[in-house]
Amino acid sequence: MILDNLVDDQELKDELQSLEDLLSELQEEEAAAPVKTPEPRVEWRKRHITGNIVNARPRSSRNHSNKADHIRKIDPPFIAPDTNCEVAFTPETVECFLQDLQHSLSESSERWRAERPRLVNTAAAQENVATHICQQCGRDPAAVRCCDCRPRPYLCAECDVSMHTRHVLHNRDAMTAGFFQPLPPTTFVVDKALSHCVRLVPVEMPDKICGCSPESLRVSPGKIVAVVTMNGKNVKNFILSCLRLSCQAFLRMLNQRTVRFGRVSTGKISADSFQKSFFEWEAVRFEVDNICKEEPFNCPACTPDMLAVSVDGNRKHYRFKNAARSEEQAIFEGVFIAKDEDVKRFVNHIHNTTKHVKFKCEVKWSGAYQDGAGFTLGEEVEQCNAFLSRIAVTTKHMSKAGRTDMLTLMTMRWNQQKKSH
Repeated sequence: MILDNLVDDQELKDELQSLEDLLSELQEEEAAAPVKTPEPRVEWRKRHITGNIVNARPRSSRNHSNKADHIRKIDPPFIAPDTNCEVAFTPETVECFLQDLQHSLSESSERWRAERPRLVNTAAAQENVATHICQQCGRDPAAVRCCDCRPRPYLCAECDVSMHTRHVLHNRDAMTAGFFQPLPPTTFVVDKALSHCVRLVPVEMPDKICGCSPESLRVSPGKIVAVVTMNGKNVKNFILSCLRLSCQAFLRMLNQRTVRFGRVSTGKISADSFQKSFFEWEAVRFEVDNICKEEPFNCPACTPDMLAVSVDGNRKHYRFKNAARSEEQAIFEGVFIAKDEDVKRFVNHIHNTTKHVKFKCEVKWSGAYQDGAGFTLGEEVEQCNAFLSRIAVTTKHMSKAGRTDMLTLMTMRWNQQKKSH
């Protein structure tokens, strides 16, 4: 009996040892197996052609319950995955994506920079008033260029009158003075001179006004009215006039205008491409103005000798830390806003040469106590700061290069307003 018990204990120990060895092997295999990273789950959202998310329409509760009962009878229960989980990417994937994006943006900027001289030459050539023959009659020399009568914009004086009596709101330029001179709708060319005429507003004519026959009705000019249309403003003036309007809001307005006139687009306008094209066009216009000796940052009242100086600061033009980041260089870098290295060098020079910390020094060298200083001199600077502060709503979200270019353009516009007024 004792011998049988010993045999049974030995067999039990052998079985336990075998199970322990098997468990150890399974643990070693599990530890040696590579850890599989779960694939990111992507939540797909259906969007309208305008880019808005289309919410799924709720189904009927009765049909949904019947269908659920039918599925419950046929198929086993299925646990749907969580569709609200965020997409997780590995740091290596994100880094590669950012590098590819930065490389693509750099190539695009290089292509724009290489193409800019040709664009400048083309823009300058468009301002050359050469001798053209009327593209309507083909006989007389052209006297007017119409920007809306494409692809045949050049017209003689007679064809201009016959064409724009019906199309009153076309944008025209006279060519008789040796340069393109914008013409209002009530002006036409007679013997190479500008003359005044009467134009009727292009509105729909009623078939019947009173009991008189239509043959007895005549159209005669009345009082002068002002007609304002969307086509009366170009893109540049419109963008720079709507200071608080972001680029995204402006493009949404353009898309709505496109849909309104039946030209439904197949896709949305890229805001980045639109802004880049706008800045490049302004760069071309800036180069053309330099060729024409136009200096947007010279004050006519202070040239050649400056009359007064006023110093003030505008602290509203900061940038958010989470704003767009790009290594792209600004198109107008150094034109109006000083470069970072120049500002740093100047600040270090001031810190090394002045004792600006002491209040006594600040009072002594204050502008209020200097000869020739005026207390009301800074009013014009305050007006300029108020004008530029309105664009701070959008520039704080821009990249460093985009902010520099936009502030430079707005400052040039302010100077142009001073000259025109």
